Amino acid sequence: MNGMADQLDVRHTGDPALVSAFAQMLEEEGLTVDYEPPAEGRSLGVDVAALVIGVTGHPDLRRLAAKAISRFKDRFGGRGNPEIKG
Repeated sequence: MNGMADQLDVRHTGDPALVSAFAQMLEEEGLTVDYEPPAEGRSLGVDVAALVIGVTGHPDLRRLAAKAISRFKDRFGGRGNPEIKG
């Protein structure tokens, strides 16, 4: 791999509890995921998280990330909105 060409930023906006599920779906596609899980915010009444997940590990990572996004939306519907940045 050659660094930046093999990295993709994916943004997840929505239910913070689903960030780990989305990261797992990316990993199931064979991608390496780098992110900080959102802090538990139950007492704050926060139900939306926006974070960027760094994805690496495959020359066709954009297609694989799109596949994971599709699976996520099929499973969780409107509880989250992951998207590829850039």
